Amino acid sequence: MTVEESAPAGAEATADVEPQNETLCAALNTKAQFAIEAGDLDKAEVILATAERSQTLALEGHALDTAKTLALRGGIALARQRFGEAAESFAAAAEILPPGHDDERFAYLNAEADAFYRQGNECRGVEAFELAISRYRHLALIRPRHDFPHDWAMTQMRLGAALQTLAECGDGTEHLKGAADAYRSALQEFTRTSAPQLWALTQMSLGTALFRIGEKEAGTDRLNEAVVAYREALKEYSCERAPLDWARTQMNLGAALEALGAREEGTARLIDAIAAYRQALKGNTKARAPALWAMTHFSLANALFRLGENAGDTSMLRESAAAYREALQEQSRERTPVQWAAGQICFANTLFALGTRESATAELEEAVFAYGKALEVYNRDRAPLQWAAVAANQGVALAQIAERQKDVEMAKLAVKRIEAAILAFSDGNDLRAANSYEARLAKAHALAKALAKHGASCPD
Repeated sequence: MTVEESAPAGAEATADVEPQNETLCAALNTKAQFAIEAGDLDKAEVILATAERSQTLALEGHALDTAKTLALRGGIALARQRFGEAAESFAAAAEILPPGHDDERFAYLNAEADAFYRQGNECRGVEAFELAISRYRHLALIRPRHDFPHDWAMTQMRLGAALQTLAECGDGTEHLKGAADAYRSALQEFTRTSAPQLWALTQMSLGTALFRIGEKEAGTDRLNEAVVAYREALKEYSCERAPLDWARTQMNLGAALEALGAREEGTARLIDAIAAYRQALKGNTKARAPALWAMTHFSLANALFRLGENAGDTSMLRESAAAYREALQEQSRERTPVQWAAGQICFANTLFALGTRESATAELEEAVFAYGKALEVYNRDRAPLQWAAVAANQGVALAQIAERQKDVEMAKLAVKRIEAAILAFSDGNDLRAANSYEARLAKAHALAKALAKHGASCPD
């Protein structure tokens, strides 16, 4: 039966109750009138008090039913992703409730705030997030900590999530700092002893807010605080009990450690980051969560590449290339073309780094192929600067192969690639990038000229 079909039955039931109440009240009023006319005012007052109580109860019941109806309509609007309409229905439901129904009113107002949050999340609407934040702050006032500790802490969690997501729409850290404060407030009530899962989730959320602040600010304080929060969460999350939560937290821990490694001397942080990414893969299998599995392999590959480059360790670069291959098996051009192209570029950069350290050309040739794959997505007309960056690196790799194989035609192709990239950089007013490849272009020109002079036209 549809919603429309069931509505008349409900209406008839309500209509059946109301006339009965109206009949009772009319009869009581008639009796009271007779008592007044008979001079028995005390009896009349008792009868009228009974009638008033009956009418009050009827009005209250009608208000409760109307509020429930409005809330149900709000739920339907949510299901249809009409978030503004849903919020309006929930707010109306809260407004119509009679006194003494604070729990229902809080639930409806909470649903209103959640509807605005979902609207902001789905549509990336700043105004919707701001409405959600204002509602959550109001809820924290009407359900204060000393009277409603659990409700207050949950509201702080929701407030933190709204502030953190809103922060993604801007460049500053004000909303992120507000989110971190809200999560810290929630942790005043959510302890590991009293609410272990909520405690761990809040620590995880706090870590992410601190990590985002740390990314935007100089120094390492916030990043170190993020590491502490993630490690706290891992005290409760285990690979056995909550494998995906554990994997996500390990991955976030790895990201924070890797960011610290980029700002600190030495390789200790990078080594710890790699260990965290490997731990994440123990709880996150390809079958369980393929997208997260691929993302973790990308993160692992990036960290291995940086460590291999910093330490001059070819074995680390080989591990990095292997991790990229794993990730690219899962990530497809059809589903996520931009991410797939970015993965191909990182893979190619790793292969190029390997190729420059060895006398053979297999890795360089594979790098050229991977750069070519990325260029299938980064079209010169649609994304000229991205195309130029990839094409320039491909040209440099081609020049390396041409030099080793003494292939004049490949050297000429390298020249064309680098020239085209420099032109695209110049057209896009990225003169710094254009200038950075001038020396590479000159070297490629000299190579092509030398090979042509000696008559080399094909590999030895």
